[in-house]
Amino acid sequence: MKKFLWVLIMMQVLFSSGCSDEKSKIEAYKNNFVKHCINSASGTEDKINTITDVCNCAFDKIVKKYGMNKFIQLDKQVKG
Repeated sequence: MKKFLWVLIMMQVLFSSGCSDEKSKIEAYKNNFVKHCINSASGTEDKINTITDVCNCAFDKIVKKYGMNKFIQLDKQVKG
């Protein structure tokens, strides 16, 4: 029984750390996308909140439609 509990605890630790790494990776891509999106937007400083919202929304919609793996693939092609 103790061995079974230990295995369950280890599985939870391993899986939760994997999710955390994946979330960190997605956040890093999103932050980079939004930063470049804002920089390429032609607007004034008083519209920065709106521009930021649009850039965040664009990232979310792209990833929802195509998936994160496709986004990463396209990102590498653009930077290529």
